[in-house]
Amino acid sequence: MAFTLASASKFAVLPIIVHDLLHGPQWIAGTAIALGTVAVVAGQRPIAACFGLLIPLEAVSLPVATGLILFTSLGFSIAEAMFGPTGTAAAAAAAPPGAEGRASSIFQLSWGLPIALAPGLRPFCSASATP
Repeated sequence: MAFTLASASKFAVLPIIVHDLLHGPQWIAGTAIALGTVAVVAGQRPIAACFGLLIPLEAVSLPVATGLILFTSLGFSIAEAMFGPTGTAAAAAAAPPGAEGRASSIFQLSWGLPIALAPGLRPFCSASATP
């Protein structure tokens, strides 16, 4: 919820800050929101494309699949580099005073547990998969 509020605050709070606190023209907030929107749209498409490139892995040769995996790994790493530090910092910042470490560990657990359990899902990934 806090992350959602923080994400939406640029639309709700930024215009107020520019107008009431800075006494600046509203084109500053409008331009910042437009640039942010363009950055999100431009960044989402390559990452979504990386996921899409993994779909035909079983239908292509091993060298092609290897190239797709290496290419998509680069896209995923860029997304992770952008999200990782901000996500952990947001979890700690949203915690009550004195519980920052607990909140950070729960946040990390929410990512670490699925990563640890993911290999166990292998039998469910494909009808032809063998354990």
